[in-house]
This record gives sequence, structure tokens and C-alpha cells, in this order.
Amino acid sequence: MATPRPPGASGAEEILKRDLFGTVSLVNSPSLAVRRDTRSAPFWTRGMARWLAGREARALQAARAVPDVPRLISWDGKVLLRSWMDGRPMHQARPRDPAYFRAALALVRKLHAVGVVHNDLAKEPNWLVLPDGRPGLIDFQLAWAPRRRGPMFRLLGREDLRHALKHKRWYCPEELSVRQQAILRKRGWPSRIWMASGKRIYLFVTRRLLGWADREGAGERMALASTAGHANNDRIAIPRAHAMNDSCHEHNRSQPLPAGPKAWGIRLSLPENDPMRPLLGDDWQEFQWFASEADRDAKLEQLRRQFVYYRKGDKPTFILERVNRAAAE
Repeated sequence: MATPRPPGASGAEEILKRDLFGTVSLVNSPSLAVRRDTRSAPFWTRGMARWLAGREARALQAARAVPDVPRLISWDGKVLLRSWMDGRPMHQARPRDPAYFRAALALVRKLHAVGVVHNDLAKEPNWLVLPDGRPGLIDFQLAWAPRRRGPMFRLLGREDLRHALKHKRWYCPEELSVRQQAILRKRGWPSRIWMASGKRIYLFVTRRLLGWADREGAGERMALASTAGHANNDRIAIPRAHAMNDSCHEHNRSQPLPAGPKAWGIRLSLPENDPMRPLLGDDWQEFQWFASEADRDAKLEQLRRQFVYYRKGDKPTFILERVNRAAAE
């Protein structure tokens, strides 16, 4: 596994991510560390940015004795510094070893034992595969470390375990026990409320009002990954060949994809003056395949429309072409 490129002995930093909640940088302080600076956040989101960073600091402090999570170095109310964890995100490493998921469930239970629920384990980029194959966890902004553990803590802890099991169901479905399958079938009421209403409000506020999405800044992070040659544990490295296909979690599908060859496809490429060309390359193209011509044409029509959560006037800039399997190959 590639090792992160240190920013240099001079203390220069390497930007990993910029968004509405500040800047995340890789720094030497004096060892390799990640700095989350909320001072660069816009004034209208700065309060939220510091509240989230404060949650992360409290959770990391409570989890200081738990292995395979970042160590809190400092937090002054504006800038958070935590240790760097070398590893590959789950959606890149694609762990298939049952031992990984046994250790992952044990790691979640250790967090709960010290009074921390993570609350964001559904996202594969928050799970790492460390160099020796063990699991690691990052991104504790939504974590909760209450003074007392009551019914809500236990409920959220169960959701942590359920989300970890969803990943196991995707990568090692044959290893799920009967009890684990039962946990997966029973979604907690916070998750049901979130899917029914909270997620819609979240998408409306972040994408329609703020013009921001979870993967904002991916272009900068892809450029950094291609030049720095290191693995990412703050969602910066997206392999070029899988950047679009891995943006969703396959295990969250309501039904499996149909088996058999898919002959009808859509080729996506970039216009000549598109700003993503310097990042993806002039020859970049992506294919999406479908089991029937009707499915392909329906998807093509959807891609050509104004996206629901785009700002008014924003449209995808892809060049969309109908292709079939023989022509593409």
C-alpha cells in the first residue's frame, strides 16, 4: 500500500478537502496528522462547522483508549488536529475476509463500551482497511459521546451494528449468522424516520439551498490522489475507472441486479472545454449497461433532464451516446 506523501519538513500543508465546513489538510505536527480548520468556513456555516468539529473532538477524546481510530491531538474551538490513519477506504479495498468483519463488529462494540456511538457507519469511506488488514474508523463529526448511556444510546448503538452488518452482507453474505440477518431485517425507528423525512430535508437544505453535496470537492481530491500517489482516509482518492460506479453502495439496493449480459448501454464522455478534462484526461469515458433497450432509453431520458436536487439552471455536462456491447468492445 502506498504511504501518504508527507507535506515536508517545513510544515507546509497538503489540502485534502474543502467544503462548507472548512478545510481538511494533511500536515506534519510533528508526525503526520490531519487538521480540520473551521476558520475557512463561510460565516453562515461556521457555527455548524465548529459544532461538528467539537462533537468529533469529544468523541475522539472519549475513544482515546480504543485501537484503530484516530487520536485527538488538539482542539481549540476552531482547529482540530488528529492523527493520520494509513489505510484504504472500504469501497476501494473491498474486503472479503470474514476476519475483517469480525474485527469490525468488535471495534464498534469497543466504541460503545467507552460511551461513543459513531452514527455514520453506513458510509463505506468511513471504514478503512489498514495495512495489516484490520478495520479502522474515521470521520467522527456525527459521533455522540453522552455523559449517560440511556435508551437512545442503546438504540443508536444497535444502528451502528446494523450498518456494519450491511457492509458484511455485501462483501461476505455467506458469513452472516441467523441473529445478524434478523438485525438487518429490523430497522430502528431513527433510521425509518430519517429515510421517510429527515433525508429529504437534508438533501433539500444541502443541495438546493447551500448547493453542496457529500462528495463536493471530489475533483480536487482526485487530482491530489493522482499526483501524490497515496491512499486516502478522508475521502480524497477515487480510482478513475471506478469513480462513478463506486459512488453508490450496491448493498443498499432493494433488489439484486439482473443476471446475464447487458447489451444496451450509454457512453458518457466530456465536452471539449469541460473543466474536468485536466483531472480525468481527454480520453475519459464511462459506460452504463442495461438488461433491455427500454431500461437504457429510460435512463438516458432521466440523465438528460434537470436533476431534482440541482440548482435551477445547473445541468449535467456529459455527452450521452447510445451504444451496444459489440460496438463498445
